[in-house]
Formats: sequence, C-alpha cells, structure tokens
Amino acid sequence: MKEMAIEVEKPKSLKKGQLAVNSKELESVTIVKYRDILLRHDIWPFLVLYFASISTIAYFGGRFQWFEFTIACYALGVCALLHILAFLFTHWNIYFKLFVSTSTVINLEEGDAFFVQPTKYVGAPELVSLERRTLREGLQENTEVGFEFRKQRYVFNTQMQHVEKLRYPVRETFESYAKMTGHGTEQKALAAHDKYGLNKFEVPVPPFAELLKEHLMAPFFVFQVFCVFLWMLDDYWYYSLFTLFMLVSFECTIVNQRLRSLKELRSMQTPKQDVQVYRSGKWQQIPGEGLLVGDLISIGRPTLGANGEEKVVPADCLLLAGTCIVEEAVLTGESTPQWKVSIADLDPRTQLNMKQDKNHILFSGTRILQHTGANNAAKIRTPDGGCLAVTVRTGFETSQGQLMRTILFSSDRVTANSLEAGVFILFLMCFAIAAAYYVLKNGLQDPSRDRFKLVLNCIMIITSVIPPELPMELSMAVNASLISLIKKRIFCTEPFRIPYAGKVEVCCFDKTGTLTSDHLLLEEVVGPGKGDMSDLIMATCQSLVQLEGGDMVGDPLEKASLEATGWSYSNDTATSTDKSRTANIIHRHHFNSNVKRMSAVVHVKVASNGSKAASSSYVAVMKGAPEVVKQLLSDVPPNYDSLYKSYAAQGARVIALASRKLPEAETDPSASLKSMLREDLESEMTWEGFAVFQCPLKDDSEPALKELVDSSHQLMMITGDAPLTACFAASKQGNHLIMITWDAPPTACFAASKVHIVTREVLVLSHKEEETGHAHGLGKAGPRVHTDSEYQWISPDEGTVLPFVRSQLDILRIASHYDLALSGEALSYLESLGLATGVIPLCQVFARVSPEQKELVLVTLKAAGRVTMMCGDGTNDVGGLKAAHVGVALLCATEAQEKIIKQKKAEKEARDAAKASKDAAKASTAQGTKVGGVMLPPLPDAPGNSTSQSVAGNGDIPIPEAPGPLSAAIAGKATEPAKMGKGTLMLEQAKASGKTITPAMEKWAKWMDDMEAEAMAAEGMPMLKPGDASMASPFTAKASGVMPCTDIIKQGRCTLVTTVQMFKILGLLCLSTAYALSVMYLEGVKLSDTQATLNGILSAGMFFCISMAKPLQKLSPTRPHSSIFNPYFFLSLLGQFAVQLSLLMYMYNLALKEMPAEDRLPSEGEFKPNLVNSVCYLVELGVQLTTFGVNYVGHPFNSSIRENRGMYFCLLYGSIFLTLITFDVIPGLSYTFGLVPIPNHIRAQLVGLSLGAFSFNFFLEHTMRNMFPASKPPIKGYMIYSKQLKSVKSKSE
Repeated sequence: MKEMAIEVEKPKSLKKGQLAVNSKELESVTIVKYRDILLRHDIWPFLVLYFASISTIAYFGGRFQWFEFTIACYALGVCALLHILAFLFTHWNIYFKLFVSTSTVINLEEGDAFFVQPTKYVGAPELVSLERRTLREGLQENTEVGFEFRKQRYVFNTQMQHVEKLRYPVRETFESYAKMTGHGTEQKALAAHDKYGLNKFEVPVPPFAELLKEHLMAPFFVFQVFCVFLWMLDDYWYYSLFTLFMLVSFECTIVNQRLRSLKELRSMQTPKQDVQVYRSGKWQQIPGEGLLVGDLISIGRPTLGANGEEKVVPADCLLLAGTCIVEEAVLTGESTPQWKVSIADLDPRTQLNMKQDKNHILFSGTRILQHTGANNAAKIRTPDGGCLAVTVRTGFETSQGQLMRTILFSSDRVTANSLEAGVFILFLMCFAIAAAYYVLKNGLQDPSRDRFKLVLNCIMIITSVIPPELPMELSMAVNASLISLIKKRIFCTEPFRIPYAGKVEVCCFDKTGTLTSDHLLLEEVVGPGKGDMSDLIMATCQSLVQLEGGDMVGDPLEKASLEATGWSYSNDTATSTDKSRTANIIHRHHFNSNVKRMSAVVHVKVASNGSKAASSSYVAVMKGAPEVVKQLLSDVPPNYDSLYKSYAAQGARVIALASRKLPEAETDPSASLKSMLREDLESEMTWEGFAVFQCPLKDDSEPALKELVDSSHQLMMITGDAPLTACFAASKQGNHLIMITWDAPPTACFAASKVHIVTREVLVLSHKEEETGHAHGLGKAGPRVHTDSEYQWISPDEGTVLPFVRSQLDILRIASHYDLALSGEALSYLESLGLATGVIPLCQVFARVSPEQKELVLVTLKAAGRVTMMCGDGTNDVGGLKAAHVGVALLCATEAQEKIIKQKKAEKEARDAAKASKDAAKASTAQGTKVGGVMLPPLPDAPGNSTSQSVAGNGDIPIPEAPGPLSAAIAGKATEPAKMGKGTLMLEQAKASGKTITPAMEKWAKWMDDMEAEAMAAEGMPMLKPGDASMASPFTAKASGVMPCTDIIKQGRCTLVTTVQMFKILGLLCLSTAYALSVMYLEGVKLSDTQATLNGILSAGMFFCISMAKPLQKLSPTRPHSSIFNPYFFLSLLGQFAVQLSLLMYMYNLALKEMPAEDRLPSEGEFKPNLVNSVCYLVELGVQLTTFGVNYVGHPFNSSIRENRGMYFCLLYGSIFLTLITFDVIPGLSYTFGLVPIPNHIRAQLVGLSLGAFSFNFFLEHTMRNMFPASKPPIKGYMIYSKQLKSVKSKSE
C-alpha cells in the first residue's frame, strides 16, 4: 500500500549503452545485443582450440610419435574440460554470461535485451528481454519499449529520456476520477489491456525436470560429481556410487520441497470472482482476471451463492460512491474492519495519495463485510445496488501483488554456501596443498611411477578438504529444525535464517497486539462531562458498523466505548439506555494517524420528560490524543496535563473528549454541516473529560521476555503508544529489554516496566511543546525549524529534566545512568542531525514511531553489528520484520474467523451430543436404567418418546426436565463419547469386543489422540494467505503471544551448535583423509572399496543423528559460539588432529615393523589385505567414532548423547563392531572387510592408545569450551562504550 515516489534522477555520467534511470529499485540499465552463436566468446575460442588439438593429434599419430600424441590428447581433454566450465559459468555468473553472449549497443533499435542492475538489497542483476509493444490511443499508434523485471513493468520514457516504472493512474485529481466513465469502446479497453495487462498474478511452477536441472548445475553439486568421478578412477566403485546416490537423492528431495512450497503458495491465491464492469456504455459481468485499469465496477457485500463464495475485492479500486466495511486482515494482519468512504466530499482539486487516502481505497484481496450503495449520488447507477469504484491498479502492482512479489523475490536471503564455510575450506586447503606437494615431489623422484595416477592422487588430496556431503549435512540440520518448528506451529519461508536465531543479541517487540492484548477495557471517565455528554461523545464519535447478522465491527477502542455507555447503535443512530435521547450521525471526519483525532456532527433529540419539553440540537463531538485535543480547546483547565499524564504513567490509554454546540446558523444538515471545513468544525471545543482505557498484557508476555533476559538477550520495545505507558510495561527490576512502539511516551514507558525492559529511572527525549501538538505539525504557523533547545530529557514524573546537548559523549553519559526512551518526533530530529545511528543502540523504548522509523531502528542496529529479532503482528511492522535478521510475525485469528471457529465447534459439539444422546436413549430403551439401586423398566418404543415422559408409562416414576439422577446419568453418557479421542474410542471398542490391549495399541491410540488434538487446535488459527503481513516475514507463528520467539531462539541455538560441530567433525575427518591419501598412500596403505563404503554409511548415519538433536526446554544463560572463527574451535580442532595423527603414525610404524617385507604393497597397486592396512583401518574407524563422540555438543543447548537415541545407538553399535573386528570374535567377519589377524601385543597397544587418545581429546575439548566461552552481549547499549566512559571519567578526575 506504500506508493513509491517518482524522483527526478540527478544528472550523472553514463557508460556506453546505459540509460538514465528514474527508479529507486534500479541502479542501472544497459542496452545489449546478443552475439551470433559462432561469435560468442564461449564458442569460437574453443573451436580454434579443438581444431588445433585435433590437428596436432592427427599429425603426431600419423608419425607414430606416441609421447607427443599422448600430450596432445591430454590437451584436447583439457580444452573440453575448460569448455564445460565456460558453459557452466554462463549459468553461475550473470556477468560472465553478459561478457560471452552479448555486446553493448547505444541505440534501442539495435538492442535485443537489457542488463538490469538493481540497487543494493533489492535483488540480483538479470538479463531481461527487450520488449516492443504497439499502443493505440485513439487513432494514434505509439511504440513502447520496455522490459519486465521481478514481475514489474518498466518502460523507456521518450520525452524524459529515462527508464521508469510503468505509471498507473494513482496520482490524478479527485475531480478526474469522479468524471471517469469507464472504457467507452472496445478499442479503449484493448488499449488498456495492451498497456497494463490483465488483472492476475500467477506463481509459476516449473516442472520437476527443470528445477532438478537447476540444482544439478549448481557449483557445489558439479564439484561433488567431479570428486565422485575421481574416486571412480581410483577404482572405488561402491563408495562412489553410494555417494552419488546420496547426492542425487538429496537434490531430488530439495526439488520436491521447492515444488511443494510453490504449489502451496499458488493454491493460497485468492480466486478472482466475477465482477460487474461498466464498458461500452453498459454493465456486463466478466471474470475478475479480465479487469482492466480504468474500469468502473460495482462492488458490494458478500454474496452467498451455490458455492458459498464471499465477495473479495479483485483489484485496487478507488471508491467513487457508497461506503464499505472491509476486512483487511489478509494485508495488515489486523482483525479490525476498516470503513471505506467515497471521495464525494473531498476537495476535487486534491491529488490522490495512496498512503494518506487509504480510507477511500479498496485494496485487492480484502473482503467486503457490508456496503451501502449510493445510486442516488452516483453518476452511473450500479445494476445490483453496489458501490461504484474505479480500478487504479491491477495484477502485481496491487497491494496484494506487491506483497506476493516480496515473497517470491525476498532480498538478502541466507544460503548454506556462506562466507564462513568458504574461509574454513581455505584454511583446510592449506594442509591439502602441503600434502599434495609432498606427494608430487616424492612421486616425481620415482621414474617408474604412473604420472596419471600421481596427478589423480594429488587432485584427490586437494579436493578431499571440501567434503562432498558438506552442503547436504548443513541442509539436513536446517531441515530438521524446520520440521521441529512446524510442529510448534511456526512456519519459516527462509529456512537458512534458522541458525541466525541462535545468534540473536537484540530482540525488538511491538507493543499493542504483540505484548499486550488489543481488546481494550474502559476503566473510567474523568472530567466535567462525565455522564450524559461523555456517553454521547463515545457513542457517536466512532466508525462502528452493525452487520446484517447483528455483529458490531470496528475499532476495539470504539467497541469498548460503546459497550461501556450502554447505548444501542444501528444505522448511524445511537439511542441511550433509557430511550430518552437519540443521536443521529450527520457527518464524520474519520480518524487519521497524522492528525490523531476524529470528529463528527450529530443531531441530538431529547424526548419530553414531565416538565421538560422535547428538544433537538446539533453538536460537534471530538475525541483524540490529549496533546492534540488540547490545542483545539477554547479553555484549557489548569490540571489538564497532570491529570492525563498521571493515568498514562499507570499504563492507561487516555483519550480526550470534547464537544461544541453548533449555532443555529450552522445547523442546516442538508448543506452547511457537510460542507463545513474540518478546521472550522473542530475549533473552540469544550473539554468534556478523559476516557481511560486499559490494555492488559498477554499471559505469556512477561514469562517469555523474562526467559529471554535470563538467557543473555537485550530487548527493545518499538510501539505507537505513549512513552510513559511503554516504559512501565518494559521494566522489571533486575532485567534488561528493549521495546519499539507507536504509542505515546508515557504509555510506552508503563508497558516496558511490566515486561522487564526498563530497570532504572527513565528519561524520555521529547519536544518541549509536544503536549501542545506543535511537535506533530499542528501549529497554525506551518512547518517549523526545530532547535536543540526545544528538546529535553524528561522523566515520566517530570522530576528529572536534563537539557538536550548535541554531543554523543553527553548522551552516552546520560545512558550510563538512566534508561532512555525516544518519541517519534525526537527520533526524526536526531536523524536530521545525523545522530540517530549513535543514539538508537543506547535506548530501550521507542514510542510514537511510524512504520518507517521501525525499519530505521532495525537497520541501525544491524549496521552497528548487532544480530536482531523483530516480533510484530500487523502491517505497520512489515518494514521492521523484513529489516531484522530474524523477523517473527504473529498470526492471530480475525473476529470473523473466531466467530466461524466457535460456530463450527458448537455445531460439532451439538452433533456429537445429539448422537451420543440418541445412542444412550437406545441403550436405556433396550436394557432399562438403574436409578438409586432400582432397575427401571425399558423406555417404551413409541414415536415421540422422550426422557421427560414417564418411564413406566403410567406416570408413577416421572423423569424431570431438571437435572435429576436419571437425566444426569443420561447426560453423562451423552457427553462421554464426545470427549473421547479417536484413539481412546478405538481402545474402548477393542475392549468391548474382548480383545487384549497391548502397549503398542495404547501408544498408537495416544498418537491418534494427539494428532486429533493438534488438528482441533489448528482450527483455531487462520491459514496463511497471499498478502499476509506475516508472509513478508521469514518466520510466522500461529499464536497470539510472543512465546514462539523463545522456541525460535531455542531451535536456532540448536541448529547453530549442530552446524558448528559439523564443521569441526568434517574438518577433522578431512584432515585425516588428506594425510591418508598423501603420506600413507605413498607407502601403499589403502582402504578397500568395502571399507570406504562402510565408513561413508557410518558417517552419514551419525551426521543424520546429529541433525536430529532436539533443543532443551529452557534457554540457557550460556550462549553458543556464533562463528567457527574463535580460539576454542581452532585450538580444539588442531589439538585433536595432532593426537589422532600421532596415534595413526605410531600404529603404522609399529605394524610396518611386524609385517613381512613381501606383504608390502606398491602405492599404485591394487588393495590387498595386510597387517598395515588392517591396523590403519582400525585406527581410522576408531578415530571416526571418537571424533563424533568427543565433539557432540549436548547440554545446555541440545539433548545429550543418551537423550539423542539415534546418536547413542550409532556410537554403541559402531563401538561393538569395532571391538568384534579388532578381537576377531566372529570368524570370517574380519576377512569380509579385508582385515588380517592382529598380533596380541599390537592389539593391546591399539586398544590402550585409542582409549587414551579418546580420553585426552575429551578432556581437551571440554577444557577449551570452558576456557573460551562465547561472549555475552551487553545488557545495556551504553556498555559497549564502557572503556570510553572509563577513560573520560579518569580524565575528568
């Protein structure tokens, strides 16, 4: 719903072929022309090389010069390999593809495509087709040159000579919209179709083969296949085929997941319904996808036809006549319906602003709850009594389409191929290169050694440090976490953000609807107008609408106000409880967040009462923020500020009430009242009092944030409430959190104090005149230039006041003694001074902030190097949710959904009770009923018989209607089956039939009951839909509270720890492999194909079990290491490798001395069992088991090895197998795996030294963990600058 402003591009030097760009999303656009196939840089050079190589081969082959012939064949193979790499690079790198396949041209006439470079964080550059379209406007035909980039249309403006986004009619004057008559001819409709296209946004679902091809051509997979090919050349067929099978199976699984996600996303699209459109001078019904920009449509309330469809707005439309009540939950995530009014009463010369005039716009995907047609006021009468609207945006340009694009093209995605993995591989590469150099140097000294095998072995050594299973293992860990989160009803659209959750340092929370309930309660009304006048204002100054079913929908605050007055309301008429007064609403000036107030004109009629005659009058009523209403009062009471601030400091939401009796000259309801300017109507108002509302905290807010604080997290609140209220809710002595909100500073401070965010005395930076409304642009003198002297640091009780000084050091000193809160106005001022980046990390509460400021706070924290989480529930949180490393959207059921859920549950309970009652009645009829030890005769089998009739049929023993013994017994039988789960019911039926109940049956029954309970719980939550604010967030929790944030962090820590230990285990195994392939390979030590395959299977199984580790139920104060680059990781890694290498070298030398010389194998010979090979394999298998056992990380983050049953049994059975083949317990088993009997003295040393190595590595690993724990983030922002504060303090002393 946010319209991007079109700014004139500043002149700048353009490179050859570049076009000027007028778009915030694009950095540059370059015209390119595709080269002919033979002139491509990845074709003609290789044709030359192929011709030269083949000619050389033919030349030397004809002369029987075989050495030169062999070299030429190798050269041909290298050319083919380079050609394959060049082809793959055209898929891997867009710049390489641009270089080899295109050339830059100057003229658009010569171009075939555009190279589009987006701005930072918007996406990756693309090569898109240049499209030429012929547009018809009347008798003229114009050629439009443009392209489509990320589902948006860009065109070249021939007049301005720049590229811009296709302009939709969203900036016309209201007069222009009012004069629109739709597309009068088919030619005009066709022209609109050619320019804007149809009203549809499709999610393409590519075929399985296409997606699989994309995955199989990924750089990592190509490298993995190359490694498998090398192993095949070394005759490891079983191991190679097993590895290849695992890799392809994993990629197929990932492709299936992507396809399933795309299909689910496509299925969630709101279906386009038929709509009435005015074209060619008549109304006609067309499919919603056929809607065009400029169409006049008739839109109305839900129509329940044969399919029971509800009326959904098909596109973004401007309301020309009539009013609508719309549920925008699919766009905003908020359940409060919105009232949409026509533009009839607006200044016709004003231009439409999609952001400020959203009360007049029906957004695509929203649902019409109710409407009031306006055929009398409409220029064109609608055929079905609906509202008249004009379509202004269609397809992906609608608000729903824009959020769909956010889902499809989410920026800054996190992937498994991270920089951290690359640097770690480079570290391991140093060891591999050294080992390969050693092999190459020694191999070249032996003239009899096969050079091909030598080079092959060196390449295998280098590639061994990049384990083929690395991306697969990391993805397994992430996918396991994804499944665990889904079980907790937490959905993730970017799975590789899960490890980021384990690194979170700062957690930011919205207040209203997130930490607190959005159901307000009117606590009291204070002021001179308490009673009749305050009730009148609260009952009439509102935008509530009563639906046809009788339900009242609208703002929760207004609903609470109306309920508290006791007045009834229907059809813009409010009636007092005693029916003595009625008030008809003549005109409304709706609430606007810019002016923070609402007003209305009402016609009040008072009935005659004894001596009092009937009377009527017109009254202007108003409500709004106290500091804003104060500016519009004719007389301000002396205790005005202190009174409302005292309630705000206690966490209340305070609304000021005011009224003014309109003079007789202004009481013409037909013209003068509706045409009266808002400024005139709202002047010289009389204060009637304050309405004090309470917004209670949700049950899980305090315990969830307490757990986050205790686990070393800094938290913030970002809200729209008053700072006083927010700070109170955020504080709790001894804990430290931060909150971001749109409330006013007093309200925000109160809320912050309740959830452990502020812990010390709070100072709020705000404008000195903020309470008068000047700071919000309400001063009559127009825009003002603020100065430092106009701002001050002030405590909620105004007991402490400090001047604002434009000095980072001064602000740092204040932050070291007080908790800080910023109002939105102060934040804007700090941003204008360039101080926002330094002050934001020092604050705990941000109050009265806009959605853009929420995003600013998160972006600033990220720029400061903090890992952030943002939790919110509405569309005003989308900017913050996207900017944070971990965005968590709470998805709650809307009012309509809650009503449907309750209705479905009631119907199900009624059906179950009726069925059970019928079954019980049949049972009692057949067998009789026992009451008080007396067996009653069966009920007579007669029509109309009921339990309220005489059981014996003669009236001797009646069964009463009230709950007596018999009716209670029948009621008990009736309700019991309804409460049984399917599993329990299955057990009861099995018992009744005389079957024996086994533990397996009980376990199965419990599982069925749990699944049924989860399904019932799922009915209480809404489904994700396209356009949900939650869909723009990486994480979406189907919950009303913030407890899912702790679950995400627990799972994130679990995944992070699992990832780090996988890096270490893979590093140790790869270093051992590099040594085995180098030094030991030269000595003829090899593994058999069976041994290599067994090790691969065992390694894959244990990695899988590691990925299945579960997080603990409670977050630990100890934090996991966020990166592998720390002393603990590398000291433990190198120390363990040194121990393992020493063990392997010692046992190799010991076995070599005992083995006869004739058993030694040449380095290039085939594998044959001997003593050295057997001892080295046993050592390597033992090293593999101890590496997994020692480096497994359990408490305080994950389940321990014994709790991780899969890992426990893998290690247990692996150790048993190792023992069996070491001691040759089972004859023939060792021979099957290519082993020979081990002498007793070697076996004894092998076992003893292996146990010693395990013990030492276990001690080393835990010692390093304790010596180098992960650092904890500061509990207050100022603590980052503690050294600077100490130095300043020492200098001052």
